[in-house]
Amino acid sequence: MGQESAGMLAMPAAQSPASDAVWHPLLEALPSAAYVCDRDGRIVAWNQLAEQLWQQDPVDEATNFWTGPCQVLSATGFPMPSTECWAARAVFFGEACRGQLVTLSLRDGSCREVLAQANPLRGNSGPIAGSQNGSARAGAAELITGVLCTLTDLGAVPRTGEPWNDEPWLEHEQRFTRFMQHLPGLAWIKDTKGRYAFVNDAAAQAFQHSREEIIGRTDDELFPPATAAMFRENDRQALTATTRLETIETLQQSDGLHHSLVSKFVIPGVDGKPAWVAGMAIDITERLEASKTMALIKDELAAQLTDLGRLHDMSVNLSSTLEMRPTLLAMLQTAILFEGTDRGVVWLFDEETNCLRVGASLGFPEEFIRSFDLIAPGSGACGECLRTRERVIVEDMEDSPLFDEHRHLAREAGFRGVHSTPLLTRGGKFIGVLSIHFVAPHVPTPREMHLVDLCTRQAVDYIENAQLYAQLREADRRKDEFLAMLAHELRNPLAPLSNSLHTLRLCEELSPAAHHVREIMERQVQHMVRLVDDLLEVSRITRGKIVLRKEPVELLTALGSAVEASRPLIEAARHQLHIDLPGYPLCVEGDAVRLSQVITNLLNNAAKYTEEGGQIWLAARREGDSAIISVRDAGLGISAEMLPKIFDMFSQVDRTTRRAQGGLGIGLTLAKSLVQMHGGTIEATSAGVGQGSEFLVRLPLALRSLPVIHSPSVVSNELREALPRRRILVIDDTRAAVYTMGRLLETMGQHVRTASSGKEALLHVEREPFDVIISDIGMPEMDGYELAAKLRKHPKACHVVLVALTGYGQDSDKLQAREAGFDYHLVKPASFDALRDLLAALPV
Repeated sequence: MGQESAGMLAMPAAQSPASDAVWHPLLEALPSAAYVCDRDGRIVAWNQLAEQLWQQDPVDEATNFWTGPCQVLSATGFPMPSTECWAARAVFFGEACRGQLVTLSLRDGSCREVLAQANPLRGNSGPIAGSQNGSARAGAAELITGVLCTLTDLGAVPRTGEPWNDEPWLEHEQRFTRFMQHLPGLAWIKDTKGRYAFVNDAAAQAFQHSREEIIGRTDDELFPPATAAMFRENDRQALTATTRLETIETLQQSDGLHHSLVSKFVIPGVDGKPAWVAGMAIDITERLEASKTMALIKDELAAQLTDLGRLHDMSVNLSSTLEMRPTLLAMLQTAILFEGTDRGVVWLFDEETNCLRVGASLGFPEEFIRSFDLIAPGSGACGECLRTRERVIVEDMEDSPLFDEHRHLAREAGFRGVHSTPLLTRGGKFIGVLSIHFVAPHVPTPREMHLVDLCTRQAVDYIENAQLYAQLREADRRKDEFLAMLAHELRNPLAPLSNSLHTLRLCEELSPAAHHVREIMERQVQHMVRLVDDLLEVSRITRGKIVLRKEPVELLTALGSAVEASRPLIEAARHQLHIDLPGYPLCVEGDAVRLSQVITNLLNNAAKYTEEGGQIWLAARREGDSAIISVRDAGLGISAEMLPKIFDMFSQVDRTTRRAQGGLGIGLTLAKSLVQMHGGTIEATSAGVGQGSEFLVRLPLALRSLPVIHSPSVVSNELREALPRRRILVIDDTRAAVYTMGRLLETMGQHVRTASSGKEALLHVEREPFDVIISDIGMPEMDGYELAAKLRKHPKACHVVLVALTGYGQDSDKLQAREAGFDYHLVKPASFDALRDLLAALPV
């Protein structure tokens, strides 16, 4: 005998289902109706109980395949195809059918409920006769020779409307119960009147009644009204639904409230109409609790993600600014979101007064904020935070002694609760307080306090940076003021020197030695003027105040202007300048004045750092899309250690007395900045000390080109045409300056009056008319701006040309002079050429 498959019965060797002599005593020994089919579904053996159940001999019927001579109805009340019954499935699938609940329609018109079971039979005589090798279930299925079926009679099907106690079906309750007890959960059946006909043990335990107490009773008799109403409503929906009803029902049990996933469905009667409502339920209380826990975890994670997003947004805002107020507002906005309010104040610590002052606020009227100039230690929640350097929580300011002094203001501002957090740096330095305010009494939760702490710790670094930036900006402002004042104070004494030297230049009575001294003095004065100009230029560039006036520029023209500007210094040192310029144009997009300034600085540098009588080369060429300018000398050279620092601010190659000319070490810094503003580069090379040096400027060529313009030649000022004679009033509180300017203008053929103050100038205007008034700005009692305003209103001077002559030469100074009423602005010391050009430009 081969190995048995699970769910199959083994037959004796050489036996088959047709051996009635074998099966008859076995079938008769079974306690329920039983029969045997061969593998084709023919009933070949049965016991007496089966014949009684069928009410006839199955051999007499042609419809005795698989199920016997009775019509089989499924749970829905419709005839069941024989191929889907318990016996056929056992043969076709080779598996036991442990229980199929069906209804048998008998010959006398009655119906009985039965529980059908089937076990496949097999033998060892080889494949079943009539089967084909390769059928749907080869292998184990090919050994099946038949099937043993049992029918457990559960009783007659009850008829709708009959009294409950007359139901013969209840006689078989124990049999049906054994089947229902194996369901994984609660199970019950009610009639259409809501009376329980069956409950399994799990349901009885959940209902907290015995089965005897439940059967025949309704939900209203067993459960609280709310629970009973819920059950009745779900039963009603199940009776009217076309499919089963799935819902969640709750039931109070001894250990608490339980939730069950319930499936309710209709069991039809013989007539196909609803006769029963059956229900099955699985307790999902633990699952729901787990779901609630997961939902809470999910919500918490979502809240944490939102909090992280807010902190990230705050970091983005903080990192995008160095200004103090936006920094404080970014922190404050995030903090009040964390605490679910709309108002707060950031207080900054003032070390000089040991008090707090308002840095930023949200949600409060300006009048309220202005009422707090300085907060002393111990005054209010923020003052107490200042005193203790610890968190201060005031649940209700109405009850807090901290608000005895400011309670009326708090009422007007509309807040009750306050949460103040100290702002401490990483090093523990106290820099302020973050106060969050609430319209109602409030105590922050641990989570809120933690989030506010995260917010402040993250923001404090940026607040420190903003403070440092403000300090640097203030220092920069003071530096600019100092440089402007320094330039003014330096230019004031230079002005009379320059004017005097221009006057001496026109004097023909000077001896050769005196002329030589004058030339030396002119060079030194010009050197001082360049130092002052470079100092201010570098300051303007570092602050981004320089604006290039870009246009197509012929580079050769700019080089010619640079040579003209540097020639006096080169000739004074008796250097030889070699110029190598191309015969084709080099057009760049740039500011001609600034480009000339760059080359002038390089040529001046070469002249200063080359021994007297040295060689200097200026060359230009085109390389691809760039113009290359080279300034080379045979001078002192640059050491390898110094080359990387040559363009740094205040960097100087040689501090020894061998250097021909001094300087501040900012000329090359200025040149590099201007070249970079033009989109170019500048580099320095040198073979070493004593080997000379070369500076290469590379500028991008413009797409547009200009016609060739030859370098301008130097025109002597003395050859210019004579100026028309004008009446000019010069005003300066420095007597040397006003005297030398008057003398210089007189040498130009002008009629000049001088005054040392604004009052004296107004007296001159009353006495005689003037065409031009040149005034200093920084004068005591009445400065130049006030004088200009008065002159513009004076009937005898309202149309006069006003010229500001001052040591203040920044763009803001020029704008202020124009707003005061000046027509022109000259920076001290005004050159002879600048004065002459201005007077020549005036209408006759």
